[in-house]
Amino acid sequence: MLRLGLAACLAAVALAPAALAGGYPPGETHAVLASPADKGTELVIDSRIWRCDGTACVALPNDSDVRRKPLTECQHAARTLGKFTAYATGDVVLTEAQLAECAK
Repeated sequence: MLRLGLAACLAAVALAPAALAGGYPPGETHAVLASPADKGTELVIDSRIWRCDGTACVALPNDSDVRRKPLTECQHAARTLGKFTAYATGDVVLTEAQLAECAK
């Protein structure tokens, strides 16, 4: 019984980043802020509209041909919005080390 519980816990932890990255429309970026933003925050960062409510943020896709690397995009958004505890765009989920780099 303990093994089953432990296996279920490990599976949930392993799938958490995949859940953050999956199921979203192409081109969207989803992030979680360390501190809540003001309710209904909407900003334009690097030609993308970012909407945050509490700690949940989403960047909507745009028609621009300019595509930044996820870490660079994270750094630009973090300068305005604050530190992220999770960040996913497309099929890329930033690691803890990348999130630390994002906060610099």
